Amino acid sequence: MISIEEYRKIVSELLDELPEEFFRELSGGVIVSEALVIPDYAKGNDLYTMGHYQIYSGVRQIVLFKGSFDRAYPQVDATEARNILRGILRHEFRHHLEFLGGIHNSSSLEAEDEREKQAYLSRQIKGLIISIPTKNSHLRGRRDSSDSCFLYRTRNYKSTGYLLQSRQRGDLPSLFILFC
Repeated sequence: MISIEEYRKIVSELLDELPEEFFRELSGGVIVSEALVIPDYAKGNDLYTMGHYQIYSGVRQIVLFKGSFDRAYPQVDATEARNILRGILRHEFRHHLEFLGGIHNSSSLEAEDEREKQAYLSRQIKGLIISIPTKNSHLRGRRDSSDSCFLYRTRNYKSTGYLLQSRQRGDLPSLFILFC
């Protein structure tokens, strides 16, 4: 694992490789955060946000997450880290340049990222179905012997594929996440 100082040094050197035009209107610059960021749609601790292009209050910036990098690449040396970070930086700069160019179509990186997210969400992995029961629902659990999954079912709910819906009107929906 590389240190935060080495990470910052590599990022600085990689930024020097980029043309000055790439930094146009990037008023917030490139920030290194020590945070570990797991997207809210992740199925577990198997997906990390390595960088993020963001705009807030008119400020455009790129944030790189060292904590996420460390979790995803705990054994990399400085040479490997440089190659990986080069790809992450160029990915985030592509977001910036496409935004500046008004590119928001099916060939944009934003659309590509969304397709990858949907592909990730459609994959099945071993794990749990989690139910957060709502008012007046009762939670029952059983072990599924074929896959060694723990399956939760809530009374008054029917399965419609991966979506479980309430049969009672007025009942608040429960959150069901399928990992089996």
